[in-house]
Amino acid sequence: MAEDAPTVSTVMIRQLDPEVVRRLRVRPAERGRSMKSELRLLLTAIANGETVNG
Repeated sequence: MAEDAPTVSTVMIRQLDPEVVRRLRVRPAERGRSMKSELRLLLTAIANGETVNG
């Protein structure tokens, strides 16, 4: 692998409450994004210490 190639990580979360999963599908749909891209944005913001509003 090249030294400048980005590292990609995968996170799997099990046993989420079905209502949480439902809300995680609705939020990005309202914003015209995929659930994956929305979660990526949310996790990045939280990791950077930003406040995430609903």
